[in-house]
Amino acid sequence: DIGRLIIQLISNHLLKKKPNSFPH
Repeated sequence: DIGRLIIQLISNHLLKKKPNSFPH
C-alpha cells in the first residue's frame, strides 16, 4: 500500500534524525 510505504519512508527519516526516539 502507498500509505504503508509513506509511513515506512517517514519512519526511516525520523530514525535517521532521532534514533533515540525509536529504539525498536
